[in-house]
Amino acid sequence: TRDVINSLRNNGHNVWIPNKGKSIPKWVQNNNVDIIASSSFDPLTAYQLWTMRKKYNAAVIQHAHTTVEDLEGGFLPNIISWGKLTKIYLKFLYNISHMLITPTEFSKNSLKRLKLKKRPPIYVVSNGIKFEKFKEKREYRENFRKFLNEKYNIPIDGKIILNVGYTWRKKGPDEFFRCAKDLSNYWFVWVGPIKENIYVKKASELKNCIFTGYYDNI
Repeated sequence: TRDVINSLRNNGHNVWIPNKGKSIPKWVQNNNVDIIASSSFDPLTAYQLWTMRKKYNAAVIQHAHTTVEDLEGGFLPNIISWGKLTKIYLKFLYNISHMLITPTEFSKNSLKRLKLKKRPPIYVVSNGIKFEKFKEKREYRENFRKFLNEKYNIPIDGKIILNVGYTWRKKGPDEFFRCAKDLSNYWFVWVGPIKENIYVKKASELKNCIFTGYYDNI
């Protein structure tokens, strides 16, 4: 988000981020607002979008990264009642928008299943990465291999299938489990905060499947 904001400003666009304690720019006070953008999904954001859309009569664009699958078994317990409330809330939130941007076809299809009343167009734009941050660093590799060897007895030269991310249902811990079960000659290592679910539990019982939790700088 910060990179997008800086890019817009560098190209001569006015950008305002509503924050407590910060004065409102004159161009905002004069209602010279064309687009209201958001990448959050919390109730405060929904309230701000709703009120600002009416106040400034501007187009609303949301980065709709949050779907029902994110919240069920992710941020919220995987309970039927929570699922129903989640759908009601997300329908309200995304109906505020004139356009939705989402990172994958999976997310787009999930948003379509909400059957939004106003049917805003949904565009798939994959998340970008900064390649310079992903250049190989030999010391990181060696330190991580040493960590796996000392804590989990994984051979230094062992063949590892590595995944990084939360263990939310949409991230595929079920596929991770099935692959680890079928390919017992490989080590399967999942790095990232652990959200317990049935597949994480099953996978953890396999000798060749490891969930390390958070690890800094692989």
